[in-house]
Order: sequence, then C-alpha cells, then structure tokens
Amino acid sequence: MSSDGLIRVMLVDDHPLVRRGIREVLEDAGGFLVVGEAADGLEAVSAAERSRPDVVIMDVIMPERDGVDACRDIMDLLPETKVLMLTASPEEAVRRAFALLRSGNWPGSGLRALPANEREVLTLFASGRSYAQIAKARENSTVTVRNVIYRVQDKLGLKTKQEIVVWAVRNGLLDEPPEG
Repeated sequence: MSSDGLIRVMLVDDHPLVRRGIREVLEDAGGFLVVGEAADGLEAVSAAERSRPDVVIMDVIMPERDGVDACRDIMDLLPETKVLMLTASPEEAVRRAFALLRSGNWPGSGLRALPANEREVLTLFASGRSYAQIAKARENSTVTVRNVIYRVQDKLGLKTKQEIVVWAVRNGLLDEPPEG
C-alpha cells in the first residue's frame, strides 16, 4: 500500500480497451492507484519489478508469455504482491489459472437476454464511453442511455457498474471496436 493509503495496482491485458476500462473503474471507485500497465506476460514481469504493485490484475491468455507463467515470476520476485487472474478463455486456461473469473460465474442468462440495442449500449459503456458520449453516438438522450444500462444491469443480475464492465469483457463484447 502506498504511503497515502492507496492500493497500488498494475494492469496486464493485451487489449488496451480492457486496461483502460479497468483503470477507469478503479479510479472512479477511489482507494486505488494504477502504477503500471503491460500488454503481455514479458512486459508484466519487468513492469511489476519496477512499479512494485500491491495487486496485479492479469489476463491469462496473452501474446509472448501467458499470464500464469508471468504470475509465477511476479510471485517469486514480489511475494507480497497479490495477483488476480482474469480470463474469458477455453477450459485449458481455467485449469492452469490460480484464480480467475469466468463469464459462466456471472449471473444472468448472457447475451441471449439482450436485444441488439442493449448490446450496443453495453459495448460502448464497457469500452469507457460516458452516458453523454453514448447518447451522442446513438442519437439518444443521456437519460435513455442511463435507463438502458440499468435495464441491462437488472437483466444480467449484476450489482455494480464494475460488474457490468467485467461481464462485457468476459463475454467478448470488446473483442471488436464499438461502432459510433
């Protein structure tokens, strides 16, 4: 923990939008300081050694070196650092991970429960766009966008905006750039 009481976090994911989304969620929540980012397992180890985070949030499947191997190295170098592994990948990655969140663990019936317009708003929201930006892109009001987000949250059985973003990432909504 930093001297000002903030939890020092490093983000590791090969998708810049995912890193940005997690960063924004942490900054909005307060109590966290993002001290580093990396796009693959090789970068992760050297970035962790430099930034000495309290927590690393790391994707399992990445280019150059996977998150599981990078996690082992980080834990050897920095035994006090905690690592949270994330994945939306096949079962083999699940078996190899130390701890992970999977889309199957999230409430709700998934993408089938969402009509196309709700999926689009969710994708834009999870990619870091504000209600106003989404409203402008979709030619809606910000109240309409807010109501769609609340409806999606309710349909999926999610409690926080952070869970909405994580759910969207885990279900592949950010695999392609959003329109608008």
